[in-house]
Amino acid sequence: MLSISSLAIKIESAARILLVLIICLVLFTLVQDYLHASFRGSGYYLEESLLFSSFWLFFIPLWWAQWNWLRFPKNSSKIRILIAAGFPILLHLLIYAGFISLFSGLFFSYQFEVRQTFWFGLTEYLYVLLGFYVAPILLYRWYSPTENLTKEKQTSSVQQSNPIRQLLVPDGNRKVVISVTDLIYLEASSPYVMLHLEHKKLLHRETLKSLVAQLDPAEFVRVHKSCMVNCNKIQAVRSRGNGDYDLVLVSGAVIRLSRNYVSNFRQAFQQSRPQDTLIFTQES
Repeated sequence: MLSISSLAIKIESAARILLVLIICLVLFTLVQDYLHASFRGSGYYLEESLLFSSFWLFFIPLWWAQWNWLRFPKNSSKIRILIAAGFPILLHLLIYAGFISLFSGLFFSYQFEVRQTFWFGLTEYLYVLLGFYVAPILLYRWYSPTENLTKEKQTSSVQQSNPIRQLLVPDGNRKVVISVTDLIYLEASSPYVMLHLEHKKLLHRETLKSLVAQLDPAEFVRVHKSCMVNCNKIQAVRSRGNGDYDLVLVSGAVIRLSRNYVSNFRQAFQQSRPQDTLIFTQES
């Protein structure tokens, strides 16, 4: 985790880079306006060029707002992505046109109309707006999964070092303590999970995803999207001939092992029962 001082240094460094970029773009705009005026043989007014180059200044607050919109709440639905790309563009043009109109009305002998400036910004800078407001979204979509994966690994590491050994589960009008070693397999029963024991099954008010993160991964392994099995409760594994397997449990239940989970299952089983000579048969 970053310390406060290191985080402050990173923020300060990013702010300096952004400030230098904005200054360079303003200077570039001034030079561009001068060359354009010289080429057309028209007059060049530094004050007016400076005023219209304020276009670049509004990227700073709108970039900040866009980034925070993407990060909170933490989801990346298509609607949120479209809003994150389109709304800043419209807002930028409106603020820019309003600022030009207000400033020119206060300090110039003539005032630029909002509609006129809005249309100027749209026709002159639309490609710039699209590039500058789409790029942060692409950066976020690249950065966010990496950040989330890092957090998941950190959380998983902490939880694996201290996995739960008991569950407090409702059983009729009372609650009972269940040792996780008594669990044979767990089955998703949205929004809860069904706990299968040798002689009974109990509905537990947690999700399978939550229990996956809490149970010892060397003992419990996911065998398909909605099921997790206790490796110590497996009697045999039979191939279906199509990449999937059937797990025969001590209770007599037969659970499908999806081909997508076979690799993880092998690793978990070898860790939990390295002395076992369980063979993946080829029976279909």
